[in-house]
Amino acid sequence: MNRISIAHRIYFFAVCSFGLFVGGMGYFKPELISRAVPLTLPPLHARTIASLYLAGGTMMLLAGLAQEARQVRLPTVVATIWTGALGIVSLFYLDQFDTGLRSTWFWFFAYSVYPVAGGYFILRLRKRTTSGERTLLPPVNRVLLGVLGAFALAVSLLLLFLPGIMVDAWPWKLNLMLAQIYGGPLLGLAVIALLMTTADKDECFISAVGITMFPVLAFAGSLMHLNLFAPWAVSSVVWFGGLGIASLAGVFVLTGVAAREVNSRKGCP
Repeated sequence: MNRISIAHRIYFFAVCSFGLFVGGMGYFKPELISRAVPLTLPPLHARTIASLYLAGGTMMLLAGLAQEARQVRLPTVVATIWTGALGIVSLFYLDQFDTGLRSTWFWFFAYSVYPVAGGYFILRLRKRTTSGERTLLPPVNRVLLGVLGAFALAVSLLLLFLPGIMVDAWPWKLNLMLAQIYGGPLLGLAVIALLMTTADKDECFISAVGITMFPVLAFAGSLMHLNLFAPWAVSSVVWFGGLGIASLAGVFVLTGVAAREVNSRKGCP
């Protein structure tokens, strides 16, 4: 059994601490989000971004506590894509960051170091893990993950590369910078959802937690700000409908993966 290295655990806990700090602050005290990140965000944006960070931070925490290297392959991928995309996006908006804030310097430090370290650990995992026979998730789970992943991938690419379209289509006020900031984490979640369709079932639990947490938290956070949504507008229906369907699909997949995780520990097939 390939164990996770100490350095890899430190990486996960470092990313986890930042993610949970930003996520907890933004979700439960959205008016204080600027203390965690060098951005000024209205409450709904703060809670939506916090939903992403809480999902990501929880995945990193679980990965840091995992035992086998294969269990953290997908979390390492999502951390690398997420932080790398945010680091690149931030370079296009340097004038929006106040260099007098410590959070600005930490933001750029984190989103420079985390993706580089993540890429290094991905390469190490490829060398240490074998490509033996895999037991895939049931077909219905893989179909759900494929649909969720494809939809999230399309939305994330639009946010990153055609943000103007998404600014017009978003169900509440959005600017170009925030559109692209949303795109980075969503791209990471989309990629791991798609990777789960071909991954061994024992690799999928941590990722299933993350792709379930985000839509559930974002849906609940949106309900706190219903006054910002136009009733029955197409964009509002797509937003709540999409998050609701993603939440149900995520719970279904997570429940199945968790049950198999328990059975495998008991020695059941």
